[in-house]
Amino acid sequence: MFFNCACPKSYDRPTCLKPILAHAFSLCFRQVLQTMESWWYIAVVFSFCVLNQATAINTDCPHPEDSYPCYCDEDEERTTMHCNYLQENKQIRDGLGRISDYKLSTVSIWMFDTGVIKSDAFKGPQINEIVFSHSTINMESPPFLGQEDYLNRITFLSCYDEEDLLNTWSLGHLNKLKEVTFEKNDIKVLKNDWISSAGPMLRSVTFDNCKIEKLEDKVFSKLTSMTTIFLMDNKITTITRSMFPRPAENLRSISMNDNSLESLPDDLFVDMPSLRTIELERNNLKTLPESTWGSVIEKLSRIYLEGNPIRCDKNLKWISKRALPKTFTGECNEPSKLKNKSLRILTPADFH
Repeated sequence: MFFNCACPKSYDRPTCLKPILAHAFSLCFRQVLQTMESWWYIAVVFSFCVLNQATAINTDCPHPEDSYPCYCDEDEERTTMHCNYLQENKQIRDGLGRISDYKLSTVSIWMFDTGVIKSDAFKGPQINEIVFSHSTINMESPPFLGQEDYLNRITFLSCYDEEDLLNTWSLGHLNKLKEVTFEKNDIKVLKNDWISSAGPMLRSVTFDNCKIEKLEDKVFSKLTSMTTIFLMDNKITTITRSMFPRPAENLRSISMNDNSLESLPDDLFVDMPSLRTIELERNNLKTLPESTWGSVIEKLSRIYLEGNPIRCDKNLKWISKRALPKTFTGECNEPSKLKNKSLRILTPADFH
């Protein structure tokens, strides 16, 4: 850094040097500040790296000794902890309690049929999904403590029957829970109290192949955040509007394929402003009353009615005059002249 120190004759040297020294001091001070800022930046980054390393969550499988009696396997996308043939709650805690710095895609509980599962049994790792298979589920409430901000899905596969009845689940504290699935269970009657509370993000409820014959009158009415409900492959004969939230502002899809429905109530789709998909394939529906379908049929995106014995008589003429969804499946079963004709291409002339 060089400065021109030549002073005019009218200036004494001290007077001349003042602005030069001030300028030099300013430059040096700025350089010191920049150096301090650089060191401050380095210190912050270093501290962040140390902290991040200390709190890092491992997505690989833990050492086998740390998760015994459970064992872990992994592929490119998932890490699954298997806890098979356990006999008591302590074994679940032993398998999960020592791996609090791990994140697991799935914890699978298979053939657990003895003892009560404590509320904090799954406390430890961050768990995305818990699957119970062929197990007797007797769990303290509220369940899954420690997973309030991690658990996304719960699945029950072949866990409930006439002896081991579906108990009441309190899930309101699970802030991230989106899906609850029951598959291949023997439930018969799904009661109003099967769930006492639901978290704010619960979107999907599934009862698939659960031999359900009856739904109680308010069975899903608490699930205001629900967007999809799957009740496939059961023996349900009756459905009512009171079974769903009112209004059901978030409900977008109802799937009840492979049941025994013979009719739908007039008000079934009332106060369901977001509804877009209805799946009712392979039921026993014989007609589609305008009183039920008229107010929603032009708002829907997909209607699936394949496999129903629909009678295409004068009571169905209204459908030939409406703008139907792009996806609209189903065929006439009667009369013989219209048998196997697609509902979507019916015209007023077909009813003369």
